[in-house]
Amino acid sequence: AAGARTATVSIANDDAPPVLSVSGSRVNEGAAGVATVTVAGDTEVPFSVRVDTADGTARAGQDYTGTSTTLEFAPGQASRRVRIPTTPDEVDEPTETFAVRLSEPVEATIEVPEAEVAITDGDLPPVLEVSDAVITEGTGGTTSALVVVSLSGATEREVRVSYATAEGTASAGADYTEASGTLVFPPGDTERTVVVGVAPDGVHERDEGLTVELVADWYEQ
Repeated sequence: AAGARTATVSIANDDAPPVLSVSGSRVNEGAAGVATVTVAGDTEVPFSVRVDTADGTARAGQDYTGTSTTLEFAPGQASRRVRIPTTPDEVDEPTETFAVRLSEPVEATIEVPEAEVAITDGDLPPVLEVSDAVITEGTGGTTSALVVVSLSGATEREVRVSYATAEGTASAGADYTEASGTLVFPPGDTERTVVVGVAPDGVHERDEGLTVELVADWYEQ
């Protein structure tokens, strides 16, 4: 019998598949965040990778739109972008972040599996205001003047403000007790009170006054 006159030679590929990495971005609140998946290495085979978002300090459905998708790459395609919408609000808040993760590669490998997208807040910080107070000196023991410090506008930051009393026509030690300190507003709180002790002296005199000054304020970053 005649033997085979042709043979097939198979060339096994030993080249590494393309390598994928993801990088994040910083975006203003209300714009779309962008995650970029880049490719290193040459291939003649289509490949794909799964992309998912994951909460950090930013929350899906509240601060951004949660995303899950599979990116398909054609041979020679060097990168692809995923756009993730962010949600604007009117609340002052720190920069928030969420993650973008790669998984389930097909005909590819993953080198950098996760990146961060940062959402920069664009809302103005709240304003601190101090209200005047009127108190009658009285004839008994020390009474207290209550001076209200309020925070206008919503914020998710902790706000602190330092305060101190200062003499006007009233004298510290004789007419009132000096006071100073720091008021702390946890996120969501909008009002704090400064207590100033006022002492009676039994002397007929004109109305007197002092001031409560907000010395410095700062916000949790």
